[in-house]
Amino acid sequence: MDNKALSPYFLTAINDYRIEYDAEMHRMAKHSLYPSRLSSIYAFSDMNTCHQVSMKYGWPLNSVKKFRLKENPFNRVIKVNMEHVSLARLAYKISMITNVSCIWESYWSGIGNIMLELPEAGGGRKRYESGVIWEYLIEGCVEHSDRKKGA
Repeated sequence: MDNKALSPYFLTAINDYRIEYDAEMHRMAKHSLYPSRLSSIYAFSDMNTCHQVSMKYGWPLNSVKKFRLKENPFNRVIKVNMEHVSLARLAYKISMITNVSCIWESYWSGIGNIMLELPEAGGGRKRYESGVIWEYLIEGCVEHSDRKKGA
């Protein structure tokens, strides 16, 4: 065992933290009125998107709940492409990205598909596309839509 090597779990944990940190720092600097990924409710607009995400990432559907946004002047909602985060997870893992702000500006601006050119095993470079799965970040008041008002 090499005592100077970092475990893959350790690297994944650091990269996952760095992704959220970079996203939050960019939001605070450029889009401070948008809801934070760190305190938001994550939502999809319809069950078809829930099924798509479930199939792609193996997320269970038994925790999915239908809800509605209650009117409140303090609600903050933004539509973002969750696949930018998925592409960032890959990029942070296999590359030393020097200009991460291009990823996060695309994310917070609601841009669809983006492309990154990243190193490939054995040398060379490969283009990766994010794809598009829209999600909503919600900081606000929501209620289950299957419950009656006031219940």
